[in-house]
Amino acid sequence: MLVLSRKPGESVFIGKDISVVVVELKGNRVRIGIDAPEGAHIVREEISKLPAGPISRRTHKHKELQHATGNPLPAP
Repeated sequence: MLVLSRKPGESVFIGKDISVVVVELKGNRVRIGIDAPEGAHIVREEISKLPAGPISRRTHKHKELQHATGNPLPAP
């Protein structure tokens, strides 16, 4: 595992087309932004442990799923 220190606004690149940016530090929380190609699969660890089955942006309202393709969820 690679461990890095970054300040708000600083980035880390993964390959040529994925960047991770430290957006905000607040107490013991870090907000990060991930810029990746549309087809990249990016999901929080606890979301990946949900029961197996198809993941639909219409049935799961997690922010990761909303932004996985760069499109917001459709209105209910």
